[in-house]
Amino acid sequence: MRSRRAALALVGTLSLCYAYFYQAGGWNQNSRFDLTRAVVERGSTRIDAYHWNTGDKARVGGHFYSDKAPGQAFVAVPVVAAAELVAGLETRRGVGFASWLATVLTSGLPVAVGALALLHAALLLGASRGAALFCALAFGLGTPLWAYATLFMGHALAAACLAIAFWSLVAIQRGWASLTPLAAVHGLACGWAVVTEYTAAPVAALFGIAAAVLLVGRSGGWRAAARPLAALFGVSLACAALLGAYQASAFGSVWETPLRHLYLFPHVRDQPFTAPRVAALYEILLGAHRGLLPLAPLLVLAPVGVAVAARRPDRRMAVLGAAAVVVYYVVLNASFATPMAGWSYGPRYLGAALPFAALPLAFVWDAAPRRWQRAALVAALLWGAFLALVAVATTAQPPEVFRSPVTELLLPAFADGDLALNHQSFDDASADPHALRGGGRERAAWNLGLLVGLSGGWSLVPLALVGMASFPVARRWLRGAA
Repeated sequence: MRSRRAALALVGTLSLCYAYFYQAGGWNQNSRFDLTRAVVERGSTRIDAYHWNTGDKARVGGHFYSDKAPGQAFVAVPVVAAAELVAGLETRRGVGFASWLATVLTSGLPVAVGALALLHAALLLGASRGAALFCALAFGLGTPLWAYATLFMGHALAAACLAIAFWSLVAIQRGWASLTPLAAVHGLACGWAVVTEYTAAPVAALFGIAAAVLLVGRSGGWRAAARPLAALFGVSLACAALLGAYQASAFGSVWETPLRHLYLFPHVRDQPFTAPRVAALYEILLGAHRGLLPLAPLLVLAPVGVAVAARRPDRRMAVLGAAAVVVYYVVLNASFATPMAGWSYGPRYLGAALPFAALPLAFVWDAAPRRWQRAALVAALLWGAFLALVAVATTAQPPEVFRSPVTELLLPAFADGDLALNHQSFDDASADPHALRGGGRERAAWNLGLLVGLSGGWSLVPLALVGMASFPVARRWLRGAA
């Protein structure tokens, strides 16, 4: 019972940390939300009625479409349809409520569930309770994923899907539950990761093949594995069929993606990928502009965790597979035409790799039994969480005009109590990077504390109190009172 209570506490606390902040609009999230609105309001995938609010769009035959993979937008359809019944979509307030709710339920909540999946995967791989909780919190709060979980983009949902897919793969290997339901979950997680982000396809394929091999081995042969294999491939093929149908309807072929029809950014349309570049590799990992490791220094220890975990043969393939996913995303990001990803807190194209970068930290924790060692690990986690909090409290999309957005924009604004900086809404295409602080424009972003009348840093106090309330539950679970 208390284990369930601890799981609910983890998911609930993380979900609140994400739902507490509304980042408002931007070209990327507006493009996805336009597709959701088009489906809800017009039964169409064309965003002609809304396209003026974003430059992230594709044009085919005189019609406009979102230039993003449709997974995030499709998941949000029932959410926005329900929000339309409650508040309508005719006013800015109604659109704001619908977009906040869609973000909470399709970005924030999936990441919280993904953190729980990562925690259980670490336990199945032999980590202690404290180590599993440590890597889950590092994933959910100590990396830029906290920022992505507050945005209506695909990175958070794709990361959650791949985390769940990895958990189900480990659960199949360990025989944790009935194979057929696990296979169905695995197929859905892998399939929807690709529907949400095209770049997840190689990882999903690798995971799918590994799951099929494990299912056959655990069932005792192909015939005995027929039902779980049917669940695995049936669900994943259903996801592929939905994606293919969307692409055929919008772009003329099941194989055609919006990348070849971009309305803007011709350099991306004409040559989206090149050979990996050393300069880009440095910037996405170490640079002050978007570098991952300055924002989440704890991840420096991930290779140590891989080496420690790989000493045990029974978990070697799992942790090496996780490491391979991280390498894949790093190389892919360094090869992309725009590796810095525009307005972003950290290298958001690495978002889906963050579960696999965080997992080895569980084994670092178990390999560092001394108090001062674990205190140093906690300090590194808290520093990454603090920087992520600064970002979500000010803006999770610092403009690219800042060479060092943390020191030039985010920290100064946070210190001044100047929070919720974004003034661009989901029905607004304009964005002035120089007018985030001050100026006469009404801000579209908010946090729940600001909504109830608290100002500046005081608006974060309710979130801190709720976080503190979860400590006793975590303590009891860590002591093994299950």
